[in-house]
Amino acid sequence: MDKNDCVSGALRPQDNSGHSGIVVAHCRIKRMRHRGYPDDQQSFSTTLTELSHTMPTTPMPTRGSGDLSQVYGDDWSDKEVFLQATGLHKNSNPSNPRHVLIYWVNAALSGGFEVWDITQLEMHGHWHQYHYPNALKVNTKERSRNQTISLGIFTSEQREQLLELAADVEYDQVTTESCIWMRNLLAKMVEEKLISHNLFNTIREDVPLPSA
Repeated sequence: MDKNDCVSGALRPQDNSGHSGIVVAHCRIKRMRHRGYPDDQQSFSTTLTELSHTMPTTPMPTRGSGDLSQVYGDDWSDKEVFLQATGLHKNSNPSNPRHVLIYWVNAALSGGFEVWDITQLEMHGHWHQYHYPNALKVNTKERSRNQTISLGIFTSEQREQLLELAADVEYDQVTTESCIWMRNLLAKMVEEKLISHNLFNTIREDVPLPSA
């Protein structure tokens, strides 16, 4: 399997180092630049330092291993956004929660592959990390191997808002499971009216996601 492909079900990169890549202060940096902040490296580093002192202890997002966003980045079009849970069937065993992620398609490639913009709390051995940017090459067969739920059609602004909410979800690198992190993200999306409360309840029952 190509090192940029994702393993079946979990959709996790082959490289589990977790600490490689550029540390990115997510969409907050984008908003600061849009508001007139200088774009030079020194100012960028200073901004990261300032954010690290004001943010909670949750680690800063790092670029995902195998990220292809510089070549296959998101665009301004409206796109359908999906939630995916590992496997096709509901698992009622709380000691073996399903891995859950959100994705949309950035590009269709040859050979039955696509580039998915993936939002997830990713496992690296015994610890977890939220990565951004995280556009990964995925076999389209993953759709038939895993449960997929549509979250609706999102504008580019709504997708950016989703990413901002994801960066703000606090978690513990050791104890927080992806299903708990996703539940908290979806709850924020309900508050911001990105998804309905009925859809949130359906997802919580069908995956299932743990109660708060």
